[in-house]
Amino acid sequence: MARPPQEAIDTFVSITGADEAVAVRKLEEHGGDLNTAINAHFNEGDNTVYMLTIFHPNFV
Repeated sequence: MARPPQEAIDTFVSITGADEAVAVRKLEEHGGDLNTAINAHFNEGDNTVYMLTIFHPNFV
């Protein structure tokens, strides 16, 4: 899939507070569907943050 549109990335970032790399990854995982990507982000969380908290408990 091509990179998601910048407008979708910016909207994802503004709603979720995630960084652009997370936005691109979630949008790509969900076929560019902004609503599904946002819902997945909040329902599944960001695995990067989860993994950091496991390996670096003082991260959060």
